[in-house]
Amino acid sequence: MSSVKINLTDNDQFLLFRALVCQNLSDLGFKGDAWVFSESLDMSFDCIKDEEYRYWKDLIKNDASDYKRDCPEDFS
Repeated sequence: MSSVKINLTDNDQFLLFRALVCQNLSDLGFKGDAWVFSESLDMSFDCIKDEEYRYWKDLIKNDASDYKRDCPEDFS
């Protein structure tokens, strides 16, 4: 499989990160406003921003699952 080089600005990367967070939180039944919540995750973003984009979805999915396990009251 060939890879595609994607060049995003730092802000574009953060927006992509937030969109993936929102998708995962929504899929897990998050009761809050996922977009507003995702804005506060800059430290989580810093942890994955240097990873290849193809790994982001799984990394974010794992973090969202951990959050649901730790704070089940935030999910339906």
